[in-house]
Amino acid sequence: MIRRAKLSDAGALSDLYNYYILNTVVTFEEQPITALDMLSRIAEVTDAELPWLVAEQNHAIVGFGCASKLSASAMLVSGRGAVLTVTQSR
Repeated sequence: MIRRAKLSDAGALSDLYNYYILNTVVTFEEQPITALDMLSRIAEVTDAELPWLVAEQNHAIVGFGCASKLSASAMLVSGRGAVLTVTQSR
């Protein structure tokens, strides 16, 4: 199921994203993020009335994607701003 993200998803989303930060090269980030970091990111996107979506399977978050107003040059500096979708079978 695809649904809009809730602020309460921050912990599960940071756990999922941190797997990819630590074990792959699909993100520009090098250090794990906290649930508070993710909460701030979700709020920033949704406060701008942009979508942040999560994919659920068997009541567990298995992926997410979000939009951003950041420019291409800001994305290169911050490593953020592109739509990201991640999935992982466990």
